[in-house]
Amino acid sequence: MSKRLFLYQLSVVVFLVMAVVLVGCVDTTEQFKLTIDIEGNGSVEPDKGEFDKEAIVVLTVTPDEGDYFAGWEGLNAKDVSDTTDKGKYIITMDGNKELTAVLKPKEEKLDNSYFNFEGTDHGFEVEFGTADMSIDNNKAYLGNSSLRIDYKYIPDEKVNIYFYKIDAALPYTKYTFRLYVPSESGIFSVQPFVQHQPAYAEWYSDGGVYYLEEEDYDKWLEFEVDMTKVKNIGIGIYKLGVQIEANADGTIWLDSIDFTRQEEVADLSDYVLKDHPYGGKDLDDLEIVKLTGPTGENIELLKITSSSSAYSANNDEYGNAVEYVFEKTKDFSNYSFITFWVWAEDNVRIEPIFQNEREPHWNIHKGESHIINRDGRWYKMNIMLDKYVESTGFGDPLDLWDIKKIAFEIMNPATFYISNPLANPVN
Repeated sequence: MSKRLFLYQLSVVVFLVMAVVLVGCVDTTEQFKLTIDIEGNGSVEPDKGEFDKEAIVVLTVTPDEGDYFAGWEGLNAKDVSDTTDKGKYIITMDGNKELTAVLKPKEEKLDNSYFNFEGTDHGFEVEFGTADMSIDNNKAYLGNSSLRIDYKYIPDEKVNIYFYKIDAALPYTKYTFRLYVPSESGIFSVQPFVQHQPAYAEWYSDGGVYYLEEEDYDKWLEFEVDMTKVKNIGIGIYKLGVQIEANADGTIWLDSIDFTRQEEVADLSDYVLKDHPYGGKDLDDLEIVKLTGPTGENIELLKITSSSSAYSANNDEYGNAVEYVFEKTKDFSNYSFITFWVWAEDNVRIEPIFQNEREPHWNIHKGESHIINRDGRWYKMNIMLDKYVESTGFGDPLDLWDIKKIAFEIMNPATFYISNPLANPVN
């Protein structure tokens, strides 16, 4: 073999060996692109890059001072999962990912709900199941925290997450519940409910059981229970919560549970004590004081000291009366009932009176008597307005849209405290 031929053959072999080596060094691993936009003030690390297929990428969100992270939006927002570390999230690169991190000023996130779970669980409990509850500062509908419930699945059990206080006396208005159910939770139905006295076994849940669809997971859901529909009015709401059904262990969050606030319809400073309810002369025994109210908050009350008695059966005598006269007239037609809170130092009997102003006389409509005992408890006096549109012999049926006066005839000498009237809107 000639030297030239040998060198040629050797070069071919070397070339083939190098080609094989180079081919072996080429990275054939599939990669996907991550793209993150930021809406608001803050940063995300990493906010872009290319990553190997199935790589798990940790995303760190850092809001600017005074801002908070409101959540993920964009094409692949549902692919992001929470972690136990605040501000850290993970995403699996099983394709190209496009996300938007939304950051907002904290003042947009104040939570003034009755149950806002800002550092407290408000006494919520769990029954018919096993669960751990904690305040979660990483997730909230409003504010900075929510109530996190990690539950253990028990076959054929429905877990109740609820608030219970026998003398809570919450109002008969519309209640709103906010729930967050992650897709991996195992929960397949929820039922927000409200329960009231005296029908302890009777609870209300608009729409009944709600079975979750795929689009209901991994976002905050809102439900309403309308207690204005309740006809058998008791002394107040004492229990509310959410019942869940699941087929596996999991987690659910509650936040911003609230109710429509009752409207004050008068001003305590404008009440007058009369020696009788029909054009009587003014008396001086009225005082505005502050006491701890039925829900534990300090509230303003009218302190009333009555000195006369009345024989209501034949009206031979009239008792003292507390009255409030509207400057013009007040429309009560959109209210289902009026609530007064009463606390008595002495046993007292009160008869509410509503009046329209008619020429040449007032149209007067008396309600049923309320007896308040001196037992150290608050009494919730609910006045059902639909009962006042029927004639009772004290004049024509009352026009709720044109009320001129609210009054109470006090049937015996007593000292007691009464709140401003609170109206419960129908809508």
